[in-house]
Amino acid sequence: MNLYLVYPPSSQTPDIAGFRAAHMIYKVRGSKLYIAKSRRRENGGAMVVTLSELSGGAPSSALIGEIVAEAETYDYDAVVLDSSERVTPLMSRTAEELAHAVAPKPVYVPENLAASAPSCRVLIQTALSGGYLTRHLATAIDTYGRSRVALEVDRVVMDFTLPALNGAGQELSLERAESLRNGRPLFFSDALCVFYFIYFDGTAPHIVLYDDDMSINSKLALAEDVGITDAFLYYPQVRGLINGIRPR
Repeated sequence: MNLYLVYPPSSQTPDIAGFRAAHMIYKVRGSKLYIAKSRRRENGGAMVVTLSELSGGAPSSALIGEIVAEAETYDYDAVVLDSSERVTPLMSRTAEELAHAVAPKPVYVPENLAASAPSCRVLIQTALSGGYLTRHLATAIDTYGRSRVALEVDRVVMDFTLPALNGAGQELSLERAESLRNGRPLFFSDALCVFYFIYFDGTAPHIVLYDDDMSINSKLALAEDVGITDAFLYYPQVRGLINGIRPR
């Protein structure tokens, strides 16, 4: 499996065996590409471009040309587009035109852009609070085709008050999660591929979902079993787990 570590501008990019770097240093404002000054550009890996401030009436050929030129100059093997939660038709059209312009390098987009950018690969989130990860991946493959599907592996550290009818939880820091656990037994959910423990706040039961290197490896193994070959992990979330994260 091809594993990418996504490094934000504030992070250094250590050379870690078995991982490629995804450089989160590019941002579009209007129709112009900007590069973070806090970190120098490095050759290889993937370039991550944030589109949240993209604006204009139509895809900019100049912007697409800038991205293609960066990808070629720094020998990037892929482009990742980050739309955050805000999606516009302009983002979709830009992603689709970029996919054709930068080919054969792949362009990855979040799932909320997938339907309107059919030439792009799709990042499928593995951080679930319910259901079955196997079914989630199978649905993605049925919807987009196996060759388009890649993983976005966010580390889960979430607290849910039971019954969690809407599936919404509160994100916890690692320190807070460890404090809450306080020797409580840790269980593994085969359905979600994540560890969990239970505690009570007064009379209210809580369940905390908790990823470590073993649970992340289980998600990567499950993806490999269904033919998914690429996965992206956010370096600040998994920095302390890196030595234990390895696909089979």
